[in-house]
Amino acid sequence: MSLVAFELPSRVNQALAAFRQRRHVLIYCFNAPALNRSNKREHIRELLRQFLMSYAETSAVKLSIDNQRGVVPTILLNGRQIHVSISHAALVSCVALSLDYKIGVDLIDLNEIKESEDLLPTAKLFLSPDIATSLANSKEHEFCFNFGIEWAKREASLKCLGLPIIEWTQHDPCHLHKMIVEFMDIDSRYILAQARLRV
Repeated sequence: MSLVAFELPSRVNQALAAFRQRRHVLIYCFNAPALNRSNKREHIRELLRQFLMSYAETSAVKLSIDNQRGVVPTILLNGRQIHVSISHAALVSCVALSLDYKIGVDLIDLNEIKESEDLLPTAKLFLSPDIATSLANSKEHEFCFNFGIEWAKREASLKCLGLPIIEWTQHDPCHLHKMIVEFMDIDSRYILAQARLRV
């Protein structure tokens, strides 16, 4: 796994350096347990606004997010296009940014899925047959973690294409594109996956 994510606000300087050098970056923050989904959105968007102000090296930042259904979202920062994807889990929110790639990110809380009895049927519907078979044959203590990886990768890939979660078919749109798909874990509880597609 080569994916690296930077926690905000504590690692903002490293995140800015990475974004300037690589032209893409993955950032995340922890949320207070009491925050509802709307508050989580506000929290990560405020951190994102502060991050982009630092990136632009100005407080006079004109920022807008184009977030139409079925279209990969983008940010316009002082007229410059930045591809963006945002995901939330129980106590964590994350953002992927790129200047050169369409991008998708997804975050899975393993604690939320470990009690579910529907994971294998879900895998058979939404993941490829090879992946579903591999999951079915995985050891019990590895199953939830492996499912989290594959589900996060699936969601990130579809989000990269501007698509909602859809059932897998032989003509699955994710296989028509050469995406870079990577994953990592945060605190052994969250699986974070990112998909990038050259524009």
